[in-house]
Amino acid sequence: MFFRSLLEAALLDLTARFNLARIRVESWQGAGVAQSLQRLGLPVELFAPTPRSNAEEWPQLAQRLAKGTLVVFPHARLREELLGLTVEVGATGAKVVDRGRAHQDHAVAVRGVVASLGMGYGAGVVAAVNLAPTATRTANLSDADRDDIRGYEREQRE
Repeated sequence: MFFRSLLEAALLDLTARFNLARIRVESWQGAGVAQSLQRLGLPVELFAPTPRSNAEEWPQLAQRLAKGTLVVFPHARLREELLGLTVEVGATGAKVVDRGRAHQDHAVAVRGVVASLGMGYGAGVVAAVNLAPTATRTANLSDADRDDIRGYEREQRE
């Protein structure tokens, strides 16, 4: 229950700051959370993954990773999950297959974000609309954190 109230508070805060057009909640675990968020007046879409949606969304994530147009902070579990994915090409086309041992919670979340944001705003660009033009909140980062961020940015440019 604590997690649910924390999640609701965070989403209400984001809704106040940004014009959220849609909050996508996966149906397997999130039906109760989705109902609660809808009662709060948030724009929730209960999403049930299908073979078709998986076939459409996994390649979007794979493409972003291959092109280096998706940058995320180091996350050991996400890395493990992503390394467990492979692409198999068959008669019906390319298909992303999970060959790893880890459950794909983090990878599925990133896949959903990429799919939600990458909806035709230009070739090779993950974009969103109605976000603030400048940061509305700055993180309290140390100089070491900022150096790490600069290093990740350099690595992505190379």
